[in-house]
Amino acid sequence: WMIEMSGLTNLTGLDSIHSVVSIYLWSNSQLTSLHGLENLTGNIFYGFSIHDNPVLTSISALSGITTLTSGTLAVDNCPLLPNLTGLGNITNIGKGLWITNNALLTTLSYLDSNLVIYPAGSDSVRIFQNSQLALCSFLPICNYLSNGGHADIQNNAPGCNNISEILASCGNCTGGVFKT
Repeated sequence: WMIEMSGLTNLTGLDSIHSVVSIYLWSNSQLTSLHGLENLTGNIFYGFSIHDNPVLTSISALSGITTLTSGTLAVDNCPLLPNLTGLGNITNIGKGLWITNNALLTTLSYLDSNLVIYPAGSDSVRIFQNSQLALCSFLPICNYLSNGGHADIQNNAPGCNNISEILASCGNCTGGVFKT
């Protein structure tokens, strides 16, 4: 699926869809929420990409998704998205996690603490240009990096500016909870 429509504000009308093999929500200049995808459940085999949706403020409708067997989870250039609520039930990403260019994100802790990201190349994890993202040292990212996973992590807030910063804070993490 590729949804790219400039006048679309939500996805109402897609309520009867329960499964798809992939979804690309790209360049929807008026899309504020993913309302309409609440019944989407299980595995999105080839992945999910949310790209260039400048007024998107909620992705909570995605809470039924549990696995991306051979795909990437990408959230890119959604400057008004405050958090990743809705992605917390995903426990397996087969190809990559890309969180880029999201000005309001401050933490990745909305992701499942049991999430496993499988290394599938040199760009399996991309976390960059998220100016307020300071908390990246939660268990799934710590495990991925500690086990030698490749990543491109840069130009985020202090604490999530590079792999070394994240790994230095990983000892403060148990489960998906950051200890202070």
